Formats: sequence, C-alpha cells, structure tokens
Amino acid sequence: IYDEASGCLGLEQDQGSSRVNAFHGIRKDVSASELLECKIIDEKIFEELNAGKATKLILKSTTTTLAGGKYQGRTVSLWDLLYSKYITEERRRELVEQYKSGAINIERFMEIILTIIQQQTTTTTSSIVTCPPAEIDSNVSITKTTITTTTATDSTHSNAFHGIRKDVSASELLECKIIDEKIFEELNAGKVTVTEVSEMDSVRKYLEGTNSIAGVYLQSNKETMSIYEAKSKNLLTPGTSLVLLEAQAATGFIIDPVKNKKLSVEEAAAQGVIGNDWKKKLLSAERAVTGYRDPYTEKTISLFQALKKDLIVKDHGIRLLEAQIATGGIIDPVHSHRVPAWNKEMVFSVIYDEASGCLGLEQDQGSSRGSYDEASGCLGLEQDQGSSRGSMMKPVAAWASSKTREVPGVAYQRGYFDEEMNQILSDPDDDTKGFFDPNTHENLTYLQLIERCVTDPRTGLSLLSLDK
Repeated sequence: IYDEASGCLGLEQDQGSSRVNAFHGIRKDVSASELLECKIIDEKIFEELNAGKATKLILKSTTTTLAGGKYQGRTVSLWDLLYSKYITEERRRELVEQYKSGAINIERFMEIILTIIQQQTTTTTSSIVTCPPAEIDSNVSITKTTITTTTATDSTHSNAFHGIRKDVSASELLECKIIDEKIFEELNAGKVTVTEVSEMDSVRKYLEGTNSIAGVYLQSNKETMSIYEAKSKNLLTPGTSLVLLEAQAATGFIIDPVKNKKLSVEEAAAQGVIGNDWKKKLLSAERAVTGYRDPYTEKTISLFQALKKDLIVKDHGIRLLEAQIATGGIIDPVHSHRVPAWNKEMVFSVIYDEASGCLGLEQDQGSSRGSYDEASGCLGLEQDQGSSRGSMMKPVAAWASSKTREVPGVAYQRGYFDEEMNQILSDPDDDTKGFFDPNTHENLTYLQLIERCVTDPRTGLSLLSLDK
C-alpha cells in the first residue's frame, strides 16, 4: 500500500488471514519474523505484534507501585516492566504466550514480573534461574486497572505447592483427594511442611509426574543425548523424534538429559535442546499442559476437552493424552497439576462373628457403608434407617483380606476424561499405539515404550536405549 501522508510504501496486514501477524506480500503472505529478519520492522514493533493489540492495552493499563530497582516508589505499567532491562527476551515471550493462552491471569503475570525484578535487584548471584519463581505472599485487589499488592500472612498462600507451571494450593490438593483431611489440617497447624508433603510419592506423582522418555542412550559408545540430537545424527527418524518430543512437551517439559534440565519449549529452543524448525509444533503440543483456548467461550480447556471439540486431530490428541496418563495422570491446565482418573474406595457390609459374638464389617462390592479407623484398628458401623453411627467394634479376622474398588476420580468430574476414552486407551490397537520402537520396529503405547527404557544412574531419567 502507498501512504500519501508519509510518501512511503508499506505492507497491509491481512485481517482475514488465519496466520498470526501475517502481512500481504507480492504473491503470498509475509510473516512478522521475516520482516524483522530483513530489518523492515524493528524488535519493538515485532514484540508489540506478538503481544497483540488487546493484550498490549491490558498490560499498559495494569499498574503497580511495588516494583523495585529504578521503578522504586513509582507507578509503572505492567507493559513497561515487561519491556524493562530486567526481563529477558525469552522470558518475555514465554510470559506473553502463557497469558494469551490463559495459563496465567493478569494478577499472576504481575506477581511473576515483580518477583523477577526483585531477584534481579536484591542479589548478585547468577542470573540464571532454574526453578520456578517464588510466589509473593500477597492479597491482590484490582480497582479498575490498577493492582495493589499488600504483604500478608495467609495459610492458603503459605501452603502453596509447586505445580507444573504455577503454584497449587493445599485446598486444591484436598479437593482432588491428592491429600486427605488429616494432612490438610497438619499443614494448616504447621505440624508438617509443604516440602515434606511434596516429597510423598502419592503427592509428587500429581505435582511433578513420573518419568517421560528424556533422551537416548547409545549402547555402542555409552553416550547419552537429547532426542533432537539423535535425530540430527540420523539415529532416529524425524517422525519418531517429533512424536517423542511432542510427548515431552505434552507431559510438562522438554528435557535436556545431558544437563538434567527441564525446560519450556521456548527455553529449549533458546538453549539449542530443540531446533527452531520444530518449535511451532512443540508449542502446539505444550498446550496440553498450559491449556487450549475455547474459541466460543474464551475459557481455558484441557487436552481432552479440545479433542472433543475437534480443536486438535483425534489421533494426535489420543497420543498426547495417553502419554500424560502413562507419566502420572491427566493434566489440569487450569490448576497446573495432574488429577487422578480413578480413586480407591473401601466398601463394607455388616456381619456377625459367631465365635466372638461381635459385629464387624466385611467387604461388599456394592456398598460403601461404614468406615475404618486406622488409629484404633477398629471398624465403624453405620445403621441403615437414618439413625446415628453405631459404636466402634473390633474387626473380625476375615477383615485381613479386605479389598478396595476404583471409582471415577476428579478427571471424570471436571470433564477431562470419560468412559469412552478410557475404553479406547484400555484396549489399544495399532491405531492407538502411537509410538515406535526403533530397535524392534513395533508400534507401542507410550507406557510400553517407557518400560523398555533404561534408567540413567546419574540423573534417574528414562532413556531410550538404541542398539546402534
């Protein structure tokens, strides 16, 4: 187009194009990154395009007076903080992408930025941060577009656990039955710490997950390398490599098995663990963790929900979902942790022990009446006609062989899974075995392929061993 006011030629943005930041060129669309590379636009314009006009307005209208460094005591917008010297380009792009995808809200966005600036201005140690930024203990209130943060002691914030992408409250873990009432009360009373609870196997599984396939182990020279490096050296085909990396991204992080680091897709690309040629595809797979945007409601939805709405290809979605289940459970992108598909439940019925003359409880596959008191070793009886609970009775000897049954868990309740998908994954055929064993040339499920991996004695990571 020709701008009469300036006398300059320019490019007209395609408002109807499905591509993000696509401009009309002479014969085909031109990306913003191409214009940046050719120095037709500068870095600032490129970043503004990536942020988007609506996002930019929100970030500019959200302000705080609590930033440190050169902003100490001043009212400053989140936009200005985001583009300050304290925030790296990679971190900036990652935060904008997380906000636009719904993985973080504007309050969390501000908290992360303030934490980074605080770390940059109060310490002289290494600028590389390998763990998630600490959450500021705060109550956040918004009046119009201004965020005011006040430091406060709050058991909800002090009992925050590290989730996959953001912190998880103890009450959320209780609601999902990842911890029980006893642990929840002990946390609030200070009898146990967040660290101690996080290290419990039953809790760590849902906060961190279990091992995905982290890399490759070459038997011939006992060398460990990343999936992408194995592809670059023609040890894995591009197709096999991409599927394995997508599984990493969809289960939490891209893994550098040599340095034992877990990285977001953006971080992995910046550090050369993956190539830029696959970055876009892996960012798409990473949405299985951060969530998909429902085009009708604008809400963040899970991998399974996106699959049901035909926002992703069915075979691709099933493969990623199967990888999540194989590594600890289905990921809740809203609360940033895994949730159980099934919960175990003990069920009982009343019996009479003639030898002792006592009442006890016996497992009943169709009933959930009664309870077991671990502290006393007694079983409690609940009467049928609406009367109060009976007294605690010593259990009969037959109770030693008791069993439990599984009932649908939080994944079902929140709409992240259903019985139809359970049947598909429980009885996989060649169409749903989406992973390839390069040694035997078999199609396998992700769990089957993990079981064939070796464990790196140095890092504990699962590595695909290659007979080459």
